[in-house]
Amino acid sequence: MKLRLLKAVRTIEEFDEKLFSDYGIGVELQDFTEPCLSDYEVFKTVLAYEKKLFNFSACTALHGSFLDMDIASFNRDIAKYSERMYLRDLFFAKVLDIDYVIFHANIKACANKTAHDYFMNLQKDFFDKAIDATGFKGTVVLENVTEKNPNLILTLVEKINHPQVKINLDIGHAKLSEVGIEKWIADTKNFLAYMHLHTNDCVEDLHAPISSSEAKDIFSILAKYNCNVPISLEYWNCNILDEVNKLKGIWND
Repeated sequence: MKLRLLKAVRTIEEFDEKLFSDYGIGVELQDFTEPCLSDYEVFKTVLAYEKKLFNFSACTALHGSFLDMDIASFNRDIAKYSERMYLRDLFFAKVLDIDYVIFHANIKACANKTAHDYFMNLQKDFFDKAIDATGFKGTVVLENVTEKNPNLILTLVEKINHPQVKINLDIGHAKLSEVGIEKWIADTKNFLAYMHLHTNDCVEDLHAPISSSEAKDIFSILAKYNCNVPISLEYWNCNILDEVNKLKGIWND
């Protein structure tokens, strides 16, 4: 299996397209998660990325809106605003020819089956329509956030039942759950299409750099379950090339 690495960037200034291209590093754009950007700034950023990505051949991803977003909200005003933001992000991804769009999974643990089914169907209907309407050809990956185990996100993706909707396993978030990383990978392997790699102290979501020993364990589990997915380094304040070389060495060891 080949190691496919991306580096998440919080702003366009962090993206050195020549450096990334020279070393075969993909990029995950996270500018559009920022809710305080004006419309002018957002569209200016899209145009700037269009230029930077014009000849960029490595894997690309875009992290969609998530703060205060809930396309399955029972408050339809909140849901409709969230839908507009998701549609915007999918359209930007279409314009920029992005491979993966990441959305936080809108999970609700409902004891009432009618409410649970309603919440699931809202998301199924949305993604069916939104992917078709925007013409996005890549893969939407739904990310685990506060779920205690893989059950709910698996149920959601199975219900959506769309060939372009899969799972992004966030390792840092999974470390804060009630089950181990191997359980997350084993249970989601049939829908797993992307991964966020970072670590923490199992108490707080720190987005800290992954250690060599932890990376080795994760890579071993991926190999065990034959999961070869793009892996995005979602941590900051590090030397990108040092991290890439470290992880390649562990992968090939």
